[in-house]
Amino acid sequence: MRILAHRGLWNTLEERNTKQAIFRAFDQGYGIETDLRDYCGDLVISHDIADGTCPKVSDIFQYYKNHNIGTTLALNVKADGIQKNLKRLLDEYAITNYFMFDMSAPEMVVYHKQDFQFFTRQSEIEMTPIMYDKADGIWMDEWEEGWITAECIKKHLGKRLQIGIISPEIHGRDHMPLWNMLKEIKSDDVMLCTDKVKEAEAFFKA
Repeated sequence: MRILAHRGLWNTLEERNTKQAIFRAFDQGYGIETDLRDYCGDLVISHDIADGTCPKVSDIFQYYKNHNIGTTLALNVKADGIQKNLKRLLDEYAITNYFMFDMSAPEMVVYHKQDFQFFTRQSEIEMTPIMYDKADGIWMDEWEEGWITAECIKKHLGKRLQIGIISPEIHGRDHMPLWNMLKEIKSDDVMLCTDKVKEAEAFFKA
């Protein structure tokens, strides 16, 4: 099990997707999930509409490279048409342990054609993932309880796909049923994206 710090390792809601939260996650050995947009010609980190206060992706990547981080970067695509700038930054900072996800279907085609690592998506709305046979992994997002099962996860693992799973507390639900199920799977190809980073580390290492 790999843990992804959802929008960084933050202590207050205001710290989410800030350099401080992201660097803290890196320094403590975690991968991250974060959101990419474009703003005035730069790529920035922002879940919502970007402004001049948003961290630049180049600063995040530079810290990642300079400190030899190496953990997984789950990069949530919030804007279309950013591939050229993103490819340049990934190459410049030698970022290889990453994947793109949550882009629109037409954008997913572009990411595939341009040889990005990308995950397709599965949820109650998208029970049949698109481009399943082309993706490097699958991002599983359970808005309601019950449909993510051990059998479902093992099926994807059997296709040699990596898996990222949104932890239920992000949607305001009890995380323990899913965590208990995931603890029995024991695969380094499964990633949990969570707000409860330290709690998850203690739970899955126990």
